Amino acid sequence: MDGLLFLSSVLLTLMNSKNEALVIPRTGSSCPNNVICPSYIVIRDKSTNGYEYRRYDESKWIGTNHIAMTLTPEDELIMRRRLDTYFVGGNAERATIDRTLPVTLRVAPNSPPDGRSVFVMLRMLPPAIHHNTPAPTADSVFIQEVPPFNAFVRRFPGRLSFSKRRQKITSLKNDIGDTSRYYQEYFLLSEFESNTAGDVNNEAWLISTEHVLQNV
Repeated sequence: MDGLLFLSSVLLTLMNSKNEALVIPRTGSSCPNNVICPSYIVIRDKSTNGYEYRRYDESKWIGTNHIAMTLTPEDELIMRRRLDTYFVGGNAERATIDRTLPVTLRVAPNSPPDGRSVFVMLRMLPPAIHHNTPAPTADSVFIQEVPPFNAFVRRFPGRLSFSKRRQKITSLKNDIGDTSRYYQEYFLLSEFESNTAGDVNNEAWLISTEHVLQNV
């Protein structure tokens, strides 16, 4: 799609949106310096409702899952170690792969048939290997391709328990209001940790049901 046409379409969307700040789309990143992480375009900023509305391009992630009624710190640690192993040689080429941020937790609560939740921990693969991605050697780890998507995003600091992070999702839903604007079947929690200072910043993501423009 022509860049001018895309910009015009975005601006039209903005003008039709109520109670949200209108901004010229801009690129952004949530990562510390020199760390690979997903880039995005800010379509609407957080000046009115305390959250951003972003567009992410297609990407590729490494993932592992866990099914349980709830998620403990030990469960999260096990999933992190599975992903870490892939990056330090646990792949078909025994390659060491550049680490990325965020560590993202995708949660589908109260899933059928037994009401347990499905927790999927994901870490983006560097764009440099998207076209030649080494397969994981562990059966518990898989590669997932993610198409472009729009998301409602709220940032919050601190190393928090899963239950406290989930409260941020509830708050974000309350502020969005209209439940038809996002997928209700799941939500995402992303963690960005600085290797130098040990600081942790988080983001709560709700994926928009709005159509994503292709071929931008």
